[in-house]
Amino acid sequence: MKYLLLILTALCVPAFGAPALKVTNRQFEDGSGSSKQVDPEKKQSIESFITGTGKLQYRIIYSLDDRLQPVSGVYYNAAGRVFQKSAYRLDGADRIIQEVIYDANDKLVCTKNYVYGTRGGKDNTVVAVDVYDANGNLQAQPRKGGSPQRRR
Repeated sequence: MKYLLLILTALCVPAFGAPALKVTNRQFEDGSGSSKQVDPEKKQSIESFITGTGKLQYRIIYSLDDRLQPVSGVYYNAAGRVFQKSAYRLDGADRIIQEVIYDANDKLVCTKNYVYGTRGGKDNTVVAVDVYDANGNLQAQPRKGGSPQRRR
């Protein structure tokens, strides 16, 4: 009995010492949704996007920094094939301010710069996305309503 107690105690100690996985589920207005699982120990996050009918649409595996913020992401289609890779740059408020997008073969596709501001009374909302093609040319984008914060 004493040995059984020691074995059970030894098996439980690593479980208490390891950071817990965090799962966040979201439901969107169109009936689709996503589920995101963050593994602090691996510094990795997996987000799965599901259609309104419950089918897997695509999945993103994020590499995270020490503060568990995304550094990069690899996008997989429903069949498990890579179709996009992204690298992220964050500001001091841990908001993604730049996304550099590559195709499955690591060829630069575009760069997106996110502009934050206030819209509908909500602060820190993306009010504009400036998209630059692979040659660095700004693509014409319709602007969303709102007051942008100063760009850095």
